[in-house]
Amino acid sequence: MAVELNHFDYLLDNDPVNNDSSYQDDQNIQEPSSITEPDNSNQEPTEPDNSEPSTEPDNQESEDVLTSFLKSYGLEDGRTVTFENEDGTTEQVEFSSLSQEEQLNILKEITAPGLTEDEINTINYLRRNNASLQDVAEYYKKKGIEEYISENGPVEKHYSIDDYSEDELYLANLKEKYPDMTDDDLQSELEIAKSNDELFKKKIDIIKKQYKEQEDKQAEEAKLESERQFNDFKNTIHSSLEKFNEISTDYRDNEAPSLEIEDAEKERIFSYILDVDADGMSQFFKDLNNPDVLVELAWHRLFGKDAISGVTQY
Repeated sequence: MAVELNHFDYLLDNDPVNNDSSYQDDQNIQEPSSITEPDNSNQEPTEPDNSEPSTEPDNQESEDVLTSFLKSYGLEDGRTVTFENEDGTTEQVEFSSLSQEEQLNILKEITAPGLTEDEINTINYLRRNNASLQDVAEYYKKKGIEEYISENGPVEKHYSIDDYSEDELYLANLKEKYPDMTDDDLQSELEIAKSNDELFKKKIDIIKKQYKEQEDKQAEEAKLESERQFNDFKNTIHSSLEKFNEISTDYRDNEAPSLEIEDAEKERIFSYILDVDADGMSQFFKDLNNPDVLVELAWHRLFGKDAISGVTQY
């Protein structure tokens, strides 16, 4: 961020030239001090149970889980699969009647995310590197800058002081040092200084260096101040989100049920407001500059609560 040298402009007005506590069930069970055998002397003898134990597994629970799973992926009753024959007719078959291979193929087909090979490779890359798309974009942005510098050399930084001619710079510096000197005196000093061209250029280089150091210092201070303000704003948003836990379905009725705000929703809100793109703009900031979205946000702010309450009462 270039510093404004307004005092130079002012000085030159009349011149002639940014816990898991582990449970210990088996360990803590103590043996009883004595065991009392039951007294069966007066009981009738019982016939031994010679019936064969059941070898059929109880599949009801697993079948229920599978049925629910298939229903969630589009099978209407969770048991019947509809096939389309080559002639265009359809045929319904019990899922349980299919071979294991056919069942596995159907499960794979209905659970496939529908991603292309490039999309799958991208997701795997992000997982392997524990990175987000923003991290990758930032990496390639930095890499592009490094490659440009490698090929073309470092980008020369522009300073506000460079916008002044040598004569203007020398005169402005004299005015700053000697505010009581007249314009004629200053002009005479300039002419004397320029009479020795080599010495004059040395003086100009020294003056430029001093003011460039001031610009760098002011730019760094502005950057630190901007970061401080952003962190303060970020902490404020975080604090507000911690308290934002529910929305009443009827703000005019204290007994009305509320919609619970989940942690995942809070994270999306936080990212929506604060995460910035390569241009330093968040989606929230972009939306504030989009008239259509801005009008929608204003409607929600002004009439959203009443609309929710009205639906709840209805």
